[in-house]
This record gives sequence, structure tokens and C-alpha cells, in this order.
Amino acid sequence: MASALDPPPPGPTVGRFPIAGLVRRARRIVRLSQHQMARFAKVSPSTVGRVEAGSLTPSMAVLERLLGAAGLYLTVVDQNGRLVQPMADREDVHDGAGRR
Repeated sequence: MASALDPPPPGPTVGRFPIAGLVRRARRIVRLSQHQMARFAKVSPSTVGRVEAGSLTPSMAVLERLLGAAGLYLTVVDQNGRLVQPMADREDVHDGAGRR
């Protein structure tokens, strides 16, 4: 477990995890080459390479596609590791300005 004294990971992160390492781990879990992952995620092979090298910060949509190519997805969990469910949208609930 990382401590407050540890240096931050280099490059962009999701929480305390480096995106480059998450994508590389996802790809290796399912034993895909960068070209195969790129094909499944519908991105260029150079995109996969640049994300894994930490020289490109992917959009959320691209990150989801890269992880999805390995059968993984992002979730939100609380401090105790419990899954946080989104609130349901209701058409009949608005603020004074008409916003949800």
C-alpha cells in the first residue's frame, strides 16, 4: 500500500494507479499484443503504445475501450471497497432553474 511519503506515480493516473500500468496490465492479463488490443478497442496501435508509455493521456471513452478489449471496466468504489451505484435520473425532479 502506498504511503503519503511515497512519490506520486509518473504520468496520468486513475486514483493512485498510473493509466499506463493499468492498460499494460489489462493487455497482458488477456495476452494481447498492442496491435490486437488496438483492433479490439478500435484505436490505432500507436495509441496503445503511447498510452502504455505514458506519453498520451487517453480520454475516458478511449480508456474504457482499451480496458474493455481485455474484458475489464471501470467502477467507482468507496473507501471500504463497496461499489457506488449511480443515482437514477428522474424526469420530475428539477431545481429552481429547471436543471436535474
